[in-house]
Amino acid sequence: LFKSVKELIFYTDTQGAIRFVNPCWHKLTGQAAAAAQGRHLYDIVQPQSRAAVAALFQTKNSTGWRICKARLQGPNEKSHVLEISVIPLIGQNGQLRGYAGSAVDITARHVAQRHLQHQLALTEQIFESNPLPMCMTDLLGRFTAVNAAWESFMGVPRSQALGRRN
Repeated sequence: LFKSVKELIFYTDTQGAIRFVNPCWHKLTGQAAAAAQGRHLYDIVQPQSRAAVAALFQTKNSTGWRICKARLQGPNEKSHVLEISVIPLIGQNGQLRGYAGSAVDITARHVAQRHLQHQLALTEQIFESNPLPMCMTDLLGRFTAVNAAWESFMGVPRSQALGRRN
C-alpha cells in the first residue's frame, strides 16, 4: 500500500524527527528512505519554509489536522511546492506518541495559480486604463466593476455604483 501511493507518507516522533517515509521520499529528494531517518522534517525544506513546518509539531494543541505549504529542493535543483499535513497520534494514556503525515506535490497547481494571478492583474490593468467608459454587471444587472473612465463619464464614484443596479 505504501509503495503504491504517489504522495509522501511519513511518521515522526513527538519532536518531528522522521521515523518512517514511503518510497515517494526518493522521488522528491533523490535520497534513499534510510537517509530520512532521524532528520527533522523542517530541516529538509528550504529555509523560508522552516518556520511553517516547525509550527506543525508544536505541542500546544494536541488534536486536529495541521497543514502548511513548504518548498523542498529536490534532485537536479528542482524545486517542489508541497502541501504538508500532519495529525498528532495520541496514545491510550493521553500522551503524544508522534505525528502521522503526508505531503502532496502541488507544484503544478502553484504555478497555474501564479499564472492565473498574472493574467488577472493584466486584465485589470487593461480594463482600468481603457479610455472608454466600461462596466461589468452580474446576471441581476448589478455593477460588479467599473473603470475610471466610467466613473468620470457617469459622475458616480465606483464605491456608490458597485452592487447597485443600473
